[in-house]
Amino acid sequence: MNQFSDSITKLLYQAIDTVFLSNPFRTSMGFLFGVILKEFSVLLSPIISSLLNVDISSVSIIGWITLSIFLFNFQFLIQRNSGISPDAERAFKLIQIAKRKGISDLEIKQNYRLLIQQYSDNVALNRKLQKELDTIKQQINRQIND
Repeated sequence: MNQFSDSITKLLYQAIDTVFLSNPFRTSMGFLFGVILKEFSVLLSPIISSLLNVDISSVSIIGWITLSIFLFNFQFLIQRNSGISPDAERAFKLIQIAKRKGISDLEIKQNYRLLIQQYSDNVALNRKLQKELDTIKQQINRQIND
């Protein structure tokens, strides 16, 4: 049982760290909103229990905080993961904006190649991943050269 609870605790800490690191503002707001919801649930419990026959004041503060953090981060949680880091996506968007503003094709190609070089230098890859990266590089280079 101790090993099971340790593994659950480890997973919870990893999930919390991921949510806080990925979107600290929404997570903090969710935490504060959860505390506020708990207080409102205590204040409005008599009214709600008489109308709906449900005792919401018995929900713990952890439950309210968890619910509100989930709701505040819901968009992030359902967002399709493209496999590209947010920094790389921003760099691609900046290159597209610069392209629309009229920078030369040579500068666009240089920016794409610089981006590829930066990300390939920062990642230590095994052979399989290196082959995948080379395939992606070839596809990007073909798109650039077309």
